[in-house]
Amino acid sequence: MLQGDAVSVPNYSCIHRTNCRNQRNSEGVVVFKKLDCVNSILQFSIRKKSTDSGHFLFLQWCLDNVNLTTVYKSPKFSLRIFNEELEALLQKLSGLVIVFGDFNINLKSPEGNKLTELFQRYGLFSALVIGTPSTNQDTQIDLCFTNHPNVIAWYYESYYSYHKPICITWHVTC
Repeated sequence: MLQGDAVSVPNYSCIHRTNCRNQRNSEGVVVFKKLDCVNSILQFSIRKKSTDSGHFLFLQWCLDNVNLTTVYKSPKFSLRIFNEELEALLQKLSGLVIVFGDFNINLKSPEGNKLTELFQRYGLFSALVIGTPSTNQDTQIDLCFTNHPNVIAWYYESYYSYHKPICITWHVTC
């Protein structure tokens, strides 16, 4: 998403937007809040790193005492650096936590098993059925890990991407 791109969703307001640096790619992220939701959202925190082989991004915020982190790792970004950064993030999180996004690590692979084990060490489990494809290529790279007992998450079909978007819900008082 570039600076000049208009993005809107009826009945929602944009509360955070990070654009791509200078050309359209996977770097940007946007967060919307339902207009009639009065919950306070604490300050956004962003951590990102770019190398010649790709980039990753963690965007964190808190809503209704739930710590949310959206994740993006480009396919060729170093798995070692990403896992180190992810573990550093997990060490700092406390309370109710939801970590979700496009990890570009297939849970059906040995690297995916290691990722699941990392989250389990911090008391987080997959809110999505492990083994369910999130892409048209039969991979599960779009993930949601949580320790929140009321989180329900599922994939739905998209006409605009080969990825299946993730829906995540939990009880919030708006």
